[in-house]
Amino acid sequence: MSELKNRIFLKPTVGATEGRWYDMDVKPCPRCAFHEHTVQIEGDHVYYVVCISCRARGPIADDVFEAVALWNNRPIEAALTAQLAEANATIELLDSATVEAAQEVMAQLAAANERIAELEGNLRGAIQATAYVRKDRDRLAALKGGE
Repeated sequence: MSELKNRIFLKPTVGATEGRWYDMDVKPCPRCAFHEHTVQIEGDHVYYVVCISCRARGPIADDVFEAVALWNNRPIEAALTAQLAEANATIELLDSATVEAAQEVMAQLAAANERIAELEGNLRGAIQATAYVRKDRDRLAALKGGE
């Protein structure tokens, strides 16, 4: 998943109306997917990200950068991404195995068709040989009967 640079508003104190927008690598809100957030500061070393839209709060941190890092840390998202990558790798392996199995079946089918053609040729030869034997038997019977 590609990360977009989103906007984050840094207020110098709680309740301050002035501050500054920064472009940072901040993930959208996990609740509402909004892309603009503020970093709240309460006292010394109490920072957390807040979604401007739904007011969702991130974990408390010691500084702005840690607050953003904690906001961006989504263990379930990382776990699902890992599971998706594993599933895609399995699909690729299965696709590869399926292609190899199909190629093996096609090779066996080609060998079986060659063997069938060989046996059909043998059968035609046996039928011709049987016909010659019958003719010879009939001639022999005719010669014995004519004696």
